Amino acid sequence: MLVIQNERKKEKHPMSQEESKTKSLIESIAVAAPFFGQVMLEDAMIGVVDQEKFLAYIPSKTINLGVKPGTPVPQEDQSMQDALQGRPSSLRIPDEAYGVPFLGKTIPIRDDHGNVLGALGIGYNISTQVSIEGLLQQVKEVTEDLKERSRGIAEAVQQLVTIIAEVRSNAEQANQNSYQTEKVLEFIRKIAKQTNLLGINASIEAARFGADGAGFSIVAKEIQALSKNSNGAADQIGRSLDEISQSIHEIAGFLKELDEKVNGYAGMWEEFDDQLETLMTMDSKAQDLIDSLVHA
Repeated sequence: MLVIQNERKKEKHPMSQEESKTKSLIESIAVAAPFFGQVMLEDAMIGVVDQEKFLAYIPSKTINLGVKPGTPVPQEDQSMQDALQGRPSSLRIPDEAYGVPFLGKTIPIRDDHGNVLGALGIGYNISTQVSIEGLLQQVKEVTEDLKERSRGIAEAVQQLVTIIAEVRSNAEQANQNSYQTEKVLEFIRKIAKQTNLLGINASIEAARFGADGAGFSIVAKEIQALSKNSNGAADQIGRSLDEISQSIHEIAGFLKELDEKVNGYAGMWEEFDDQLETLMTMDSKAQDLIDSLVHA
């Protein structure tokens, strides 16, 4: 419905021809406002104002600000205020102005001398854009949270990779030490063998001397016992080392498999992080697109 303020009924003093012409111009635009809406392809509301107040307001199908003739032009309506200062404007009008956000496009109305008489404004519904902005903001917040969590997981995975590498290095060193110990045991076995031969020779010599070689015979037996004990200890240590070496090999194999899996996970997290970067870029581009539509 068209609402127009009829100023002429309130006039108490006759106007000059120039004033009458000026008043007629802006009132004619106010009267023609409904026709502007009919030829527009987009659903939009239209407002005509003088320097202080609304003269006409035609709501759109989806937005009705409840403005009436005589309603002061809000200072928060920057787009209309710009037009009243002689500057065409296209701005997003905040909720504070009328209680509903919309895109306002305005142009100044001038007389023949270029003086600004008022302004013509068109408002477009941007509720869909506002909803999309809200969703994009939520996507951005979720994406940033996921990226932060992803960064923490990636750091933990990298630390695990480092720990596994250190453990593998220690396992390899332990295996090397085991190999060196095996060489020492082999040397002990050789000594035990030589000691045993020495004990046998000592026993033979003790037998040759008979009673005079009794003391020597005791020494020979001790030498043979020492050789036997040394060889037995070497065998026991050897078996323990074999078991340790086998365990080290199993641990090394497990660590190698774990290292491959962890490195695979690290690669997956890198890809996931890249995808989050792509999502954030897309979100930013979508926001820019919405901004361009709202402020077009």
